[in-house]
Amino acid sequence: MGNSCIEMFEETFYPKAFLNLANKTIEAFEERLEETIEQLNDKMKNYFLGLCNLQKERLAPKVSEINISFLYTSGLCGEPKFRIDSYGEGGRLISESVFTEELSADWLYAYVEEFTQELYEYTLTESIRRFVRPAELEVLKLRAVRSLLYYFSSRFRYIIPDILDYKQMAKIKKDESFVISMGEYMDWQKTTYAILPEVDLFNCEQNTVLSFRRFAAFYYQDKRFSGLKMNSARFMDCTFTCSVIEDCVMNDCVFSNCVFENMTIKNTKMIGCLFLDCTIKNSVWDEVVFDLEEPKEDETQYYEPAEFYRCDLKESQFKECILSYCSTNECDMEQVTIDGGRTEYSGFLEQDEILWLNGQGE
Repeated sequence: MGNSCIEMFEETFYPKAFLNLANKTIEAFEERLEETIEQLNDKMKNYFLGLCNLQKERLAPKVSEINISFLYTSGLCGEPKFRIDSYGEGGRLISESVFTEELSADWLYAYVEEFTQELYEYTLTESIRRFVRPAELEVLKLRAVRSLLYYFSSRFRYIIPDILDYKQMAKIKKDESFVISMGEYMDWQKTTYAILPEVDLFNCEQNTVLSFRRFAAFYYQDKRFSGLKMNSARFMDCTFTCSVIEDCVMNDCVFSNCVFENMTIKNTKMIGCLFLDCTIKNSVWDEVVFDLEEPKEDETQYYEPAEFYRCDLKESQFKECILSYCSTNECDMEQVTIDGGRTEYSGFLEQDEILWLNGQGE
């Protein structure tokens, strides 16, 4: 009876309480976003300054990794905190932290105790208090905090540029590969920023990590990009022509001043991509996902929709693409066709030059 009751409680009451917790936490974070970013920027600036001073005194090596990690024990003690750690060559797996600071996480934990109380009241209302003990509620509380942390570690990919003081960070001595990540202390970490060596997509080892790479002024002609995972990569002044991109994961990539001509892009995820000053001509986008589809009830991943900014689109077609919420700012379009897919709340709906098939756009 005990185990089945707990399982029922987790399936029936926990999702309701967590959704309430998540909505309140995210709403409060949104309301104080500018203030929070300013506070985090000041903290990171001071942290970089302290690390730089240690390096000047030869008390710290070149840094390869900086982790921003939530401390679960701090939440249990009533003072939720993040811990910022820097690691030398090899990162946290083979080296010790060379510089540690703490950062308040009040905004992450603001409604957690209220959430726990809500769960407790469910046990009283349903007369199952004897089966759902305080220990089980603590486990569910940690589960909820982990889900919130996972969500915000994704969210921070988009606000990290405003948090980092690049001038001060440039003074830090870094390894060839340098990563800033967010997650759990001595556990999972999600990369939010990285400086990695440039590689040749078609002349590198098969297991080479392609995410967060920078590709500058590459000319890709008669190429096939197939099955590549390269989230958050940056393509600067690149040309893609007479080529195919298929079955790739390219979420949060930035394409700046790039050319797509005579291209076929199919069955590829480009959620959160930024197309900035790009030229797109005579190209077909087939079943490309530009925005996160309907999230599952327990979905804690966060993406922003793709954005086309100051782009020139001509003689191109979007077939069965997910374009919901995508923006099209200051774009010129000519002979652009949208056939099927989803476009609700999309900037494409405001473009008079688009030819809509299957009754869309009406």
